[in-house]
Amino acid sequence: MDFLRGKTIVQKVTEPVPADIALKKKNLVLYYFTSGDCDACRAFDVKLREVYCEATFRRFELAVIVVSCDDSKENFLTNIRTHYSDWYVIQFDDELGKLLTYNYGVTHVPTLIVVRRNGAVVTREGKQEVDAIGINVLVTWSE
Repeated sequence: MDFLRGKTIVQKVTEPVPADIALKKKNLVLYYFTSGDCDACRAFDVKLREVYCEATFRRFELAVIVVSCDDSKENFLTNIRTHYSDWYVIQFDDELGKLLTYNYGVTHVPTLIVVRRNGAVVTREGKQEVDAIGINVLVTWSE
């Protein structure tokens, strides 16, 4: 999570919060690269929300951070308000989104990158793993 050190992310659509504070007790961070005009993203949203709800139920400390790949700020805001109001978000015009996209080699959406608190990558194939084993992916990611 080194990329987030000293950065600000947003919760509840408009509330800025220092990433260091928001993620302090989280064991895993899930970077979710998505776009509002992507049908595959909408389908994956449902699966990712199931994983997130199960993690919350089990008190498994993880955070989802949405990294928008929308083509305009208007589309970004609509997408965030409609689908992700309870997850953390990298602001549309924040260079951090581009840095994360580049660093993790993201070339398409949806993409889910899972990292540990220390920044070690657990998987770059998070979407495929969620598709394959659903909520049981939490066991795989916690090993």
